[in-house]
Amino acid sequence: MVVHKRSVTQNRPWLFIKPFTTGMWALTASANIYNGFAIWLMERSHHPEFNGSAWNKVGTLVWLAFTTLFSLHGKDSYL
Repeated sequence: MVVHKRSVTQNRPWLFIKPFTTGMWALTASANIYNGFAIWLMERSHHPEFNGSAWNKVGTLVWLAFTTLFSLHGKDSYL
């Protein structure tokens, strides 16, 4: 008899987190925060919207880190 076995990992929305350890997630997050800080540091003199209160600067830093992680860069980024 052939019976379909249901997988335990089937239909789990956070399954993509499983391959990485906690240390790897912390390293990825810290690298993205560092990149956001580096971009903010280089661009703050050219863009006045990067200045302001401390909360505005932290929000801009987190926004830059998030957008550099999830955006396409390069020639075909409009596709």
